[in-house]
Amino acid sequence: MSIMLSFPALTQTADEHVKTGCNMQSSKDYEGAIAQYTKAIELNPNLAEAYYNRGGLKFNNKDYKGAIADYDKVIRLKPLEAQSYKYRGDAKYRLQDYTGAEADFKKAIEINPRDGGAYKSMGDLRYTLRDYEGAIVEYDRAVQINTVDPDVFYSRGVSKYNIGNYSGAVSDFNTSIDLYATSAKSYNSRGAAKVKLEDYQGAVEDYSKAIAINPAYKDAYYSRGNVKLKRKDYTGAIQDFDKSIEFNPADAMAYFYRGNAKHMTEAYKESIKDYSEAININPTFGDAYYFRGLSRLKMNQNELGCADFSKAGELGYAGAYETMKRLCDE
Repeated sequence: MSIMLSFPALTQTADEHVKTGCNMQSSKDYEGAIAQYTKAIELNPNLAEAYYNRGGLKFNNKDYKGAIADYDKVIRLKPLEAQSYKYRGDAKYRLQDYTGAEADFKKAIEINPRDGGAYKSMGDLRYTLRDYEGAIVEYDRAVQINTVDPDVFYSRGVSKYNIGNYSGAVSDFNTSIDLYATSAKSYNSRGAAKVKLEDYQGAVEDYSKAIAINPAYKDAYYSRGNVKLKRKDYTGAIQDFDKSIEFNPADAMAYFYRGNAKHMTEAYKESIKDYSEAININPTFGDAYYFRGLSRLKMNQNELGCADFSKAGELGYAGAYETMKRLCDE
């Protein structure tokens, strides 16, 4: 006769599920971690840590509504948990609930006035609402608390750029780069500010550095191409617009400016092709019609060129009709 032995089932407590979830999260098994936090909540619906951790993972997965629901639970259980308000505000911000986000950021700051992250998030909100001066005020507060966060300096630099304080923007981008030397976006944005300050050589160097860090940075190729065009380096400009178009073949502006560079090198047949492609992408692109008209006249395609001037005029390009009178009514 066989004897059956009964052993008690080995079950994890809610706290143990949280611990397992934390280990999985550290190992980047995020789905497994969420499952563990969910099991912990099933065992103990009042375990704030499980909601908090799961909310963070949902946020990272762009499940912002799910994250908000979890942070709601944390706040109900721990109403003085400042970070939960901050992160719930971040989730609301992603859902464009700007009023709700602002209320949460303010509450986080009220509970913990030394929460630099909450000031940074408030600054991002102000920036999104195009209140650049207000954004700078918030970023100033964030910098006073956390002097080593490159992203705060970068964001403040972009805000300064948008109000025309280009020297201040360069200063902030300098600091951002000092703190994070491989930030392609900081070099790219500093290049844009240097263009405004007419430091074209410095701008080209910054765009080149951004490209060295990220060879697929289409905006840096485009911007460097524009500076080279301005400096009459037409061959270099064409090469940069080639790369920009390679990464974004639907960019009408890149075709347009490449067309300008080709026009300046008297490659009129090629410039006409670029202007035509810009028009195919954006049929209301008056500038492209106008400059295609100029290239067509250079190719003795007078009827087509004058038709382009007429179309440019219809689309509101200033001076198109005057050019028609001067070049087409002879």
